[in-house]
Amino acid sequence: MLAALKELHPKIGETVAVAVEAAEGDAAKARALFSGMFERPQNNVQKGRFGQALAQVIADGAACVVPDYIREAITHACQVKEPE
Repeated sequence: MLAALKELHPKIGETVAVAVEAAEGDAAKARALFSGMFERPQNNVQKGRFGQALAQVIADGAACVVPDYIREAITHACQVKEPE
């Protein structure tokens, strides 16, 4: 996520990276990342543009682990139901 952010906004990305690295624990790191992007006093990162940049980073081969509950939800939603 930081790679995608740095691609869009290098200065914001560096600032957020420092905050994420300083945070202790996954929850605090996630909060620092979210706050640094979407709860800024001004110039919030646009979620759509960030999503596209993140998709490109993943498509280019960045590691991405999808939690089981998300994978299962997507699989369930995409199942084709047989007509009765």
